[in-house]
Amino acid sequence: MSAIDHDYIYLQPPCCADEDVGRLWCEDPDPTDCDDGKHWTKYVRSDIYEAMRRRVAELNSICGRFSNIAYNIHQLDRPVSQSDKQALKDLQVEYDELQRANQIEGGKSNGEASNG
Repeated sequence: MSAIDHDYIYLQPPCCADEDVGRLWCEDPDPTDCDDGKHWTKYVRSDIYEAMRRRVAELNSICGRFSNIAYNIHQLDRPVSQSDKQALKDLQVEYDELQRANQIEGGKSNGEASNG
C-alpha cells in the first residue's frame, strides 16, 4: 500500500517543540493547543501550489485584458464596438472555463474527487 500524499501538512510551532523529538508534522491544522496561542504553519504540496500559481497568472491575464478593453472604450469616449463586445464575450468564456477547472480541482484537493 502506498503512502498518502496529503495536500496540506502542518508544522508545529517552535515554542511547542519537544526537546528530544523536535517539531512535529501533522495533517490536521492545530491538532493541539499551543500555550502561546500560536498556530501550526501550513505547507502546501508543490504541485498544488504550482497549479494555484498558474490559475492566478491566468486570472491576472484575463483581468489585464479586460482592463485594457475598458480603458480603450473610456479613453476613446465611443460606443462599445462589435469587436469589443466579442473580446469581452471571449474573456467571459475563458473566465468561466477557468472557474470550472478551479471547482473541479478544488473538489480533488478537498478529497471530493472520485477514485474511479
